[in-house]
Amino acid sequence: MTLEEKNHFFKMIFVSRSLPFFGLDGCHLKVEAECRVLWSFFLNCLYDALGDDHYTIMSDKQKGLTRAISEYFPNSWHRHCSKYLLNNFKAKYPLLILQDLFWMAVKTPNEFIFKKQ
Repeated sequence: MTLEEKNHFFKMIFVSRSLPFFGLDGCHLKVEAECRVLWSFFLNCLYDALGDDHYTIMSDKQKGLTRAISEYFPNSWHRHCSKYLLNNFKAKYPLLILQDLFWMAVKTPNEFIFKKQ
């Protein structure tokens, strides 16, 4: 099987049997230090296999990942995982009431409904 056939097979299985969504975090790279160069290599391989379609990509805020995603998947939507955002939020604002407000904001589709709660 050629590389092109393998990539087509991978894309067929990966995309056709799931939503056009995938998540990335450090577990995809088995190295101690993550950086843009490593993420670029990984995403380049993923791009070769999947192509540039409209995906929704969720990630933590690993060093270099946001820039690499926008470089290799410019037509996709990139979102950050709420759990990682909350961990950063808790480091600055440890009060429990603020964490509750954070989750209310995350789960509410717009400002009007948030203010009604």
